[in-house]
Amino acid sequence: MTTKKTMLSLACLIMATGLNSVTASDEKQQSLNSTDSAIFARVNDEPVAQDLYDFLLASREEQSDDGSTATGNAPRAQPDLRGQVARDLIMTVLLAQKAKAGDADKSAQFKLELELFSQTLLAQIAVQEIMAGIEVEEAQIRKRYAQQPPQTLYRFMIWETSSKKLAANTLDLLRAGDQALEQNPLITRIETPWLMGTDIDPEVNRQVMELNIEQFVGSPIHQDEKWKVVQLIDKRELTREPYAQERDNIRADIVAEELQKKLDSLFAAAEIISDQ
Repeated sequence: MTTKKTMLSLACLIMATGLNSVTASDEKQQSLNSTDSAIFARVNDEPVAQDLYDFLLASREEQSDDGSTATGNAPRAQPDLRGQVARDLIMTVLLAQKAKAGDADKSAQFKLELELFSQTLLAQIAVQEIMAGIEVEEAQIRKRYAQQPPQTLYRFMIWETSSKKLAANTLDLLRAGDQALEQNPLITRIETPWLMGTDIDPEVNRQVMELNIEQFVGSPIHQDEKWKVVQLIDKRELTREPYAQERDNIRADIVAEELQKKLDSLFAAAEIISDQ
């Protein structure tokens, strides 16, 4: 869904620069003394904040719970998770120390990536705040559910060729019941598996929706540098899922649409001067 894609894009940017987030807080960490309870560990005499460990652990636990929910399974206990998180954090600090030993933290690339990380994190926080402010009424969700078109599965027989003229002739012969073209090496016949209407090109789908079984699309279709004669050989109407099962997905779609509107409005209202 769009919301997930938006958040995923932001998350990927953060992950790409994630190691730098540890080194970015060095000044704060170095201000901690060895007896401070806020220190999680010392790595080569460098203090690592307890908050940093707690944040990473909570993130890992949330990922684990999301995965369990998505598969319909109950969250599984992970007794080794705390130890793994600790090891990962310490390894991150060690790698950061190694990079700093080579003055990587003074390089132009590091400064650019650190700035990108900062801007991306702030952007993620802003998106979360905008999404939290989007209210979706139950009536909106029910209306969208009622407006959903029925889903249909289709199976096709396709004759394809690189020649537009040959495709047109093939369509005429097939409509006339002539099967002699089966031996033509310039024509490839393909029987498709079941396809959802949403998997078909919208323009083609509009034509297919009007067909009865064994009827042909009105004219050859040009796709992927091939001319295709398309015959509908079977179709099946799908039963709509119950409202309770679809509700959360529909709500997420509405939130994503509203979020995009707000982002577009934000962009349109901004004063932007660029040479690009």
